[in-house]
Amino acid sequence: MDSITICLLLSALTVLAVGVNRRRRSKLDAIPSVGPSGHLSSYYGAARFILHAKAMIQEGYDQYKDGFFKVPMMNRWVVVITGPRLLEELRKIPDERLSFDHAIRDVCGCQCFLSFSCPQSH
Repeated sequence: MDSITICLLLSALTVLAVGVNRRRRSKLDAIPSVGPSGHLSSYYGAARFILHAKAMIQEGYDQYKDGFFKVPMMNRWVVVITGPRLLEELRKIPDERLSFDHAIRDVCGCQCFLSFSCPQSH
């Protein structure tokens, strides 16, 4: 392969990756955010969250009481749910659809490490 072909291939892969990321991100666009929510500025918000997590959560709670909001992490957004109505709705979701074990595995990026085993999702 010559260098022009390699450049075109890398450009196409970059465009595809940005498109997939944008599509995945668009599901969260409707949720209000605490801090900056742009592609690059959200990293500033994530660094701010590392240093001032309690203040950012409190800011979101004060602004979006009885609702939900998102805060930036370095590699994802975390959605915070507030208010008794939404918390009760969350509580009623069966374990087959919303699993604490799977959430821990997703956040940590590893298999469960406690005395139980996580079921494998397919």
